[in-house]
Amino acid sequence: MGIGITSNVLYTFPIEVVRRGFHYVGLVYFFINLAVVAITHLLFLLKYIVFPKMYPERYPTTFWEFVHDGTKNVFLGASSMSITTIVNMMYLLRPNWWKFVWSIWWLNFVQAISNTLIVFFFIFSSSTSKEFRHQGKQVFVKINPSIMLPLVTCTVTSASGTQITEILPREYQLAMMIITTMLLIVAIFSSFVAISVLFTRFFNFGIPKNGASFTMFIPIGIMGQGGIAILVNSQNICNYYNVIDVVRDVGVALGAILSISLLALGVLFTVWGCLSVFYVYIGWPSPHMRDKLEVNMRGDRLLKWLDFELVYWTPTMWAATFPFATIALSSREVWVVSGISGFRVLSCIYGFAVIAITTWCMLATMLFVIPWELRHRKAVEAQDGEVNKPEGKVNDGIVSLRIIA
Repeated sequence: MGIGITSNVLYTFPIEVVRRGFHYVGLVYFFINLAVVAITHLLFLLKYIVFPKMYPERYPTTFWEFVHDGTKNVFLGASSMSITTIVNMMYLLRPNWWKFVWSIWWLNFVQAISNTLIVFFFIFSSSTSKEFRHQGKQVFVKINPSIMLPLVTCTVTSASGTQITEILPREYQLAMMIITTMLLIVAIFSSFVAISVLFTRFFNFGIPKNGASFTMFIPIGIMGQGGIAILVNSQNICNYYNVIDVVRDVGVALGAILSISLLALGVLFTVWGCLSVFYVYIGWPSPHMRDKLEVNMRGDRLLKWLDFELVYWTPTMWAATFPFATIALSSREVWVVSGISGFRVLSCIYGFAVIAITTWCMLATMLFVIPWELRHRKAVEAQDGEVNKPEGKVNDGIVSLRIIA
C-alpha cells in the first residue's frame, strides 16, 4: 500500500514543474505496486488457504485461525488499502472507465467493512480466549498502533469513494455520498476508541520499542484520509444540489474547516511519531535507550563492505509511508480549494518525505529482507543446533536474523 499511495503522490504533486517528471515516475511506481499486490496476495492465498489443505504438517495455520489471531489479522487492513490505491490511480489515469473503477471500489468496500466489523472484533475479543487469559496484562503490553489498520480501511475507502463520485452518472452520486459519509463516521469514531486504548497503554507501559516505534505513525492515516473525504464530499454535495454560490461557499468552507482540523491532528501525530522514533533509535532525550537499538541487518547481508552502523532501516519503517502520503494528499486538496500556499508547502514537505522513505524501503527490502528470507531456514537450523549444545551459546546475529525474517 505504501508504494501505491506514493504513486498517487507522485502523479498529483502540487508543483507543476516537478510534477512533469514525477508523472512518469508515478506510473513506474504504480506498475511496481500492481506486481507487488498480485504477488503478495497470491502467496497469501497459497500459505493460508491452499497449502494448509495440501501440506497440513508444514502449514498448520489455516485462514480461519489467521483471522482469529489478533497479532496477524491486522495486516488484512493493508490488503484493503493496497486495493484502494489501485482504484485511486485508475481514477486518475482512466476516468472514462468508471464502470471498471466503480466495480473494484465495491469489492474494496466489502473488504473494508469486513475489516472493521469482523477483523477488529476478533482483535479486541481475542483476550477472552483461554490462551490469552492466562497471560494477563502481557497481552496489553504488546498492543501497538497496528491494531488500527483494520479501522483505517473504512476511512481510505470513504476518501476514494468521494473522489470517484464525480465521474459517476448523477443517479448514483447521492447513494455514494451517503455511503462514504457513513463509512467516514464509523471509521473516525471507532478509531478514537482505539486511540484511547493505545494511550492508556502508552501511559502505563511506555511507547512501543525498537522497530514497533514506527507504528506510531499509523493513526495519521485516519486524519489524512478523513480530511480528504470530508472536503471532497462537501464539494460533491454542493455540486449535486446545484446550490447558489453563497451556499456553496459556506458548505465548502465548513468542509475545509473540518478537514484542516483533522490535518492538524495528523501533524500532531507526526511529531509524536518522530519523537518516538528518535527516543528509541537515537536515544534522545533518554540516552539509556541506545542499548535497546534493534539489531536489524548484522551478519547476513549482500553488501559486506557496507558498515552496519551506517544503515538506518527496519522493516516496520514501511508503516510510515502510507500515513505520510495521506497528509500530503489531504493538504493538497485543501490548497486546491483555499488557494493558501502554506498547505501547498506542507503537501510538498510530506510528499518529498514519503517519496524518500518509500524508495529507501524498497531498496532496503531488496538488499536485506529478500536475502534473509532465502537463508532463513539455514539460520533457524543453525540456531537450533547451537541451542541443543550442552554449553553452547546462541549467536546474536542469528537471533536478530530470526526476529526480522
